[in-house]
Amino acid sequence: MNDYKKRIIYYISLCLIVSLAACGPKVSKSWAPHGDAPEKSFFSSGKNEGDESRMQASQKLTFQGRDLLKEGRHDDAIQILERAMNLNPSNGKTCYYMAEAFLKKMNIRQAEQFNRLAQLYLDSDTAWSDRLELQKNEINDALVRKVGP
Repeated sequence: MNDYKKRIIYYISLCLIVSLAACGPKVSKSWAPHGDAPEKSFFSSGKNEGDESRMQASQKLTFQGRDLLKEGRHDDAIQILERAMNLNPSNGKTCYYMAEAFLKKMNIRQAEQFNRLAQLYLDSDTAWSDRLELQKNEINDALVRKVGP
């Protein structure tokens, strides 16, 4: 099976796992691990009310997951961020924080895949490009440390 098919199967499996995510605690502090990039709205106009409320809920969960990362509660953050992804799978900021959580847990391959997704979804958002590049470099450094020279 070629690498492309393996990745497709992985992402489909990931979506299934995300859809089965459990509930987690609510946290309200605000934090960003690599500086203060501006927080824009996660939803765009032209959506129906149901889509807008799902995207708002996804945004709220993403902020809660980000706050849990700040507290060092990586597993809880992943649970919350999975719920956010279930509501809005193309939320690049959620993918960024998922990558951050998996990087903290030293699950480098997962971090790498979520960083790629974040880059895909946040491609046009210049406020996030430096953060994504920094995260990618941290992931590559961690991979080198884990595998060795």
